[in-house]
Amino acid sequence: MIKKIIIIMSILLMPFFIINVNASPSYDGVYMFTEKGNDNDISKSEKLINNWFLDNNILYESDLEYYKKLEDVDSGDSNYKAYFEFGSNKTYGEWKTKDPVIFYSLKAGNEYAMYWLEVPKQEGIFSTEYYLTNKKNIARELSHITFYTNKNTYGTNQTPEPTTLILLGFGLLGLSKIFRKEI
Repeated sequence: MIKKIIIIMSILLMPFFIINVNASPSYDGVYMFTEKGNDNDISKSEKLINNWFLDNNILYESDLEYYKKLEDVDSGDSNYKAYFEFGSNKTYGEWKTKDPVIFYSLKAGNEYAMYWLEVPKQEGIFSTEYYLTNKKNIARELSHITFYTNKNTYGTNQTPEPTTLILLGFGLLGLSKIFRKEI
C-alpha cells in the first residue's frame, strides 16, 4: 500500500519538477534571445520575438508597443513612469513600472537581451548574464532597459505545451492502472 502511495505521489508531482527545470531566481521573465545591435528597431525585435515563440511551439503572437526606455543616468525614482536600480556590481538589479509590461530588453555594448514576462508585471529583477560578451569574459555595464507592452496581451489564447499534455496523459494512465489493480 505504501509503495502505491509513493508511486501516485511521484506521478502527481512529476510535472512540477519538469516544468520548473528552467526557472532561475536571478531574473524575472523568460530569457528569449540575445541579439547584436540596438533594441530601438521595434519591428525587428517583434519579428525575433515571434520567431522565438514559433521555435518554442508557443501559440502567442507579439504586437509590441514601446512603453519606456531608461538610461543608467536617468534611472528615475518611484514617481517616474518606470525606474531601475543596480545591484552592487551592475550585473543585476530591480525594475518597476507604473503599468504592467510584458517584455523588456537589456542593452549593453553592441547587443541586447530580450525577456518575456508570461504574465504582465509592474516590477521585477533583471540580470545581465545572457550577453554574448559575457561568454568572452569582457567586462560590460548595462546601457539601458527598454520596457514594452503588447497590444494583444489579453486577447491571445495560450495553449499548454505538448510536453505538459503528454506528462499529464502518462500520469492519468498510471493512476488508472493502479486503481484497476485495487478493484
